[in-house]
Amino acid sequence: MRYLVDTSVISELVKRSPDENVMEWMKRAEEMSLYLSVLTIGELEKGIAKLPASSRRSKLETWVRSDLADRFRERLLAIDGTVAAAWGKLAGEAESRGEPLPVIDGLIAATGLAHHLVIATRNIGDFERCGASCFNPWLAG
Repeated sequence: MRYLVDTSVISELVKRSPDENVMEWMKRAEEMSLYLSVLTIGELEKGIAKLPASSRRSKLETWVRSDLADRFRERLLAIDGTVAAAWGKLAGEAESRGEPLPVIDGLIAATGLAHHLVIATRNIGDFERCGASCFNPWLAG
């Protein structure tokens, strides 16, 4: 199985007290089956930008810009025409049901659907209502 690792999962790796189930799942997962969206990098950078200057902020910057960039170099997925079209369909359908879809979650769902990936996330709700396959590593124990 191949997974699109959502921001909630990847950020767990650098928490001071990470969830054991998430850490164990990431250790057991086949590395080449794990993918990231460029949007996850953006969300991580946004979170880092809100931190005050500190050694923690510097370490997180290095983690995102070097460690994650190297680890996912060949498995970092962009927003291309196929993903954009899938997102447009998902967002339009959600709005017509009166259930607007958060833009970034919608784009991540579209990325997962376009690339036939299971989305590894804690935020199952928005993704499942888009028809995306999901997996919650917090419940993997």
